[in-house]
Amino acid sequence: MEYAKKELLLNLCVVSFVLSLLYGLTAACMDRLAGSDASYISGPGGAAVFMLFFLLSYLVHIIISLWSYASAAIAGRPLFRRLVVFNVPGLLLICAIAFFAGSAVILAAVFTLLIFSIIMAVNTRKAR
Repeated sequence: MEYAKKELLLNLCVVSFVLSLLYGLTAACMDRLAGSDASYISGPGGAAVFMLFFLLSYLVHIIISLWSYASAAIAGRPLFRRLVVFNVPGLLLICAIAFFAGSAVILAAVFTLLIFSIIMAVNTRKAR
C-alpha cells in the first residue's frame, strides 16, 4: 500500500493541479474565442472563467485521485484488476453525465482517466 500512498500524493499535488490548470486555460480560451467583441457587453472576464473551471476540475480530480487510491485497496496489486476497477466506473459515470447533459464535450474527461491510468501503470511497474 506504500506505492498507493505515493501515487495518491503525486496525483493530488501534481497531476490534479496540472490537469486542472490545463482545463481552466482551455475553458478560458474557449470563452474568449466564443465571446463577442462588443464593448457594451460586460462578461465575467477570463480570470473568473478560468478560476471557476480550475476549481471545479480540481475538485473532480481530487475525487478521481481518491478513487484511484481506493481502487488499489479494492483490487489489490494486479495492474489489470486495478485498471478495470478504476476505469469502468469512471467511464460509465462520464458517459452517463454526457448523456444526461446532452453534450459530447464532457467526454473530454476521458483524457483525465487516461492520464491517471498511465500513472497507475508506471507506479505499479516501479513497485515490482
